[in-house]
Amino acid sequence: MAYPTTIPIMAESRATREGGYAPVRATNGLLKVRRFWTAEKWSFDLVHWLTTAQRTTLETAYTANRTNNVTLTWPADGLNYTCRFASAPTYEWREGGIWVARVRLEEV
Repeated sequence: MAYPTTIPIMAESRATREGGYAPVRATNGLLKVRRFWTAEKWSFDLVHWLTTAQRTTLETAYTANRTNNVTLTWPADGLNYTCRFASAPTYEWREGGIWVARVRLEEV
């Protein structure tokens, strides 16, 4: 399923590249780095300003696909990423009839 394209992704949204590294210090002070996966993955923290109808669209997409893959087209590079919801969307009501939604997606 494609992530809803009818809801705008705001400029304050962020993409974070994760390498799967876990740096830890040994008892002698040496740095050890464990790598848990080979290919880097992306996490997306999306911010949306929504009407009530768009909020319903996002909530419906989440409810139907909360454990399924969704395809996100990231506006900064135009590439498609296969992701899953990392948590439920959160919503804040703002004056003027706008909902601010925050969604966290993680690449599979």
